Amino acid sequence: MGMWPSFILKNNDSIKPDRNFKKRIKKLEKQLKLLKNKENSKAEAKCFEEIGFLYFDQKLYDQAIENWTNALRVYQETNDRPSMAESYSNIGTALRLKNSLRQATSFYTKALVLDHEFNKGEGELKSLHNLGGTWLELGEYENALEAYNNALETARHHLNKTWEALTLYRLGETYEAGHKFLEAFRFYEEGLKIADALHFLEVMTRCTFGLGKCYEMLGEYTQSQLCYEDSSEGAKNLNDSDIETLIWVARAFLNIHLGYLDQAREMSKKAQDISQNGSISITVNIELALLRAKIYAIQGMWEKVFRLLDEAEKNAEKLPNGYYLSKVMLRKAEFEISCGHYENALALIFQMNGKYSEGKSTLIDFESSLSLGHIYRGLKKDDQALAAREAAVLKAQALGSPQFLWISHHSLGRLYHQQQRFDEARDHYQSALKWIDRAASSLNPEERPIFLHNKERLQVYQDFVILQLTTGHKEIAARTLKRLNSETLYRKVQHFFK
Repeated sequence: MGMWPSFILKNNDSIKPDRNFKKRIKKLEKQLKLLKNKENSKAEAKCFEEIGFLYFDQKLYDQAIENWTNALRVYQETNDRPSMAESYSNIGTALRLKNSLRQATSFYTKALVLDHEFNKGEGELKSLHNLGGTWLELGEYENALEAYNNALETARHHLNKTWEALTLYRLGETYEAGHKFLEAFRFYEEGLKIADALHFLEVMTRCTFGLGKCYEMLGEYTQSQLCYEDSSEGAKNLNDSDIETLIWVARAFLNIHLGYLDQAREMSKKAQDISQNGSISITVNIELALLRAKIYAIQGMWEKVFRLLDEAEKNAEKLPNGYYLSKVMLRKAEFEISCGHYENALALIFQMNGKYSEGKSTLIDFESSLSLGHIYRGLKKDDQALAAREAAVLKAQALGSPQFLWISHHSLGRLYHQQQRFDEARDHYQSALKWIDRAASSLNPEERPIFLHNKERLQVYQDFVILQLTTGHKEIAARTLKRLNSETLYRKVQHFFK
């Protein structure tokens, strides 16, 4: 969401950016007066339209809406229904860019009704994509899917392969936004095949990037890296700083997860350089800020962390969908937990829940439950901590991502371990190790030790070995240590063998 504008203006092919904007406006306004005197309705409406496009190009959306509304009035008076559809659509787009998204859907729907009758094919596809993109911005994924599925059916009916490829990408994007990664993967893969046959570089690049994100969520890290590398190459030729920045951000986050912090820092710097050389959207700006904050947090540079997150929060407040604001507030809570400020973290979670209700995003719900588990444990409220960590496991199972599954099982296992509920702790530690091993198996042999010996994953092995040793299962502990082959871990647990 947020990258590559998903709105399409209608009937603006002849309008190009004009340096002499004010002169053009004055000339057209004079022309408009003459046309009114001559009672030339069609030419008058076209003049209003052209003025509207000029204002739109200058991002003066209120003036664009005013002129397109005047054009619409003329078309209604003359019963020019195909042109009415275009006006409804363009007004909807201007409203959308003013963040009046509900109003925009109303105008897009009116356009679509007329397009079904008078602008079959291309006109319908544009309106369906405009509608789907607006529902996606609102976070109403089922409505977005309905619009894009209708667009897919229309594109196939009219044998329009270009629109089919674009629609398949949008369906993948929508499923990914709803955290349904297997479904997203299927549409990205299908879209890539058609785009590749058409040499449609934009969709090829975006579908490949989408596949990389799905592979990452499904724990297929080598495939994810390959897709990110391929999409980076494609993005260089698109002259689109938004998508290029976003790919480097994703690559950096993956490298942090795999244990390559130095490479992640280099990728973050690359993303910053690209963003400064071009214009990037608010959402990409937020993603870049979250990446930089993560790197600074690992280095313990907390002042820089919270400065970046404050800037990201201001940007997120401008967006109509509370998803990004929730992400920022969760990161703030996560870093407050790292500093031991549990009351501050709890206040942030409650504040977030007031702005973005539970059930709108499984990923946000998962991260919220995980954070609450840590917060309540820090506040010595074990019953609440247990409920939160159990909820996190259920949310992780719904997401199906190995990285969320091992984190949540380990978190719950640690609480059971602290409560001396050893059998339950062992079960969850083993589940966490199973998901870690599954993710590690997707990596090249030389990458696996770095992934497994990462601090967070090493902690899972350490807790499991200590539990086995303290409950009399010395042989299992020894086998685990031998298989992992980590000097760091052996030094931490060797005294338990005595």
